[in-house]
Amino acid sequence: MAKKKRSTSRAGGAVQEEQALRGKARRAVDVVTPAFVAWFAEHEEPVGLWNAAAVLDVVQDFVFAHAEGTGVVSATGFTPDGFVAAYDVLAESVDGKQDLSDFLGAAMHSYLDFLEDTGTWTGESADLATLQG
Repeated sequence: MAKKKRSTSRAGGAVQEEQALRGKARRAVDVVTPAFVAWFAEHEEPVGLWNAAAVLDVVQDFVFAHAEGTGVVSATGFTPDGFVAAYDVLAESVDGKQDLSDFLGAAMHSYLDFLEDTGTWTGESADLATLQG
């Protein structure tokens, strides 16, 4: 009986791990999506690309970058160090594009406001205050 070929590609395993982590990040954001969309409609004015879906796309990328850096998949609580590291990863990807950089900052600021306003924040209160400062 012939043996099944076993993949020895580490790159393939890394891709699968990344896809799994992206899926977890997406699901973490999916949990807060309905509440965020309602909050956004009440607190923000959609203009051009500034809309709830675009902000949530940024948040999903952020949660993934945060999870890669910290090993913690959460859309509702971040440590300051983990937040800064994940933010830096995203900021690096838009380096030199001021409008995208501004959007990134505004999106994360809006999302942190949402977490605070709705009581959805699960991290330390002091950490949220630091991130909003």
